[in-house]
Amino acid sequence: MRSPLDLFFKLGDKVTKGDLKKKADFDYYLLWIMFIAFSFIFISNFYNFIYYVKTDWITSLKYLGWSGVMTAIMWFQYYTLKGIRMSREMQKNLLNQPVKEEVLDSKEDMLKEFSK
Repeated sequence: MRSPLDLFFKLGDKVTKGDLKKKADFDYYLLWIMFIAFSFIFISNFYNFIYYVKTDWITSLKYLGWSGVMTAIMWFQYYTLKGIRMSREMQKNLLNQPVKEEVLDSKEDMLKEFSK
């Protein structure tokens, strides 16, 4: 019988089939979904802050605080998204470039360098 931890850690393989590129793509799209979700939460809290600031100033501070928390989360997610996007572009560029063969010096040429 499998342990629950084994089943839990095998869930990711069902989505990505163990392919690292698929996992990176899945993480990138999931991070976009989370960024958009936190954006809507930020907008909702900021709207409630504006709504309550006129009638109940103390309650409005709660919404202002949560707006600040959402801003901080979105700040870190933005730079994570930017980093993932840059690495994906670098990966695509590396895959499209032809492989250059390195020309190695012979053993004798390398030993001549030490004799100088």
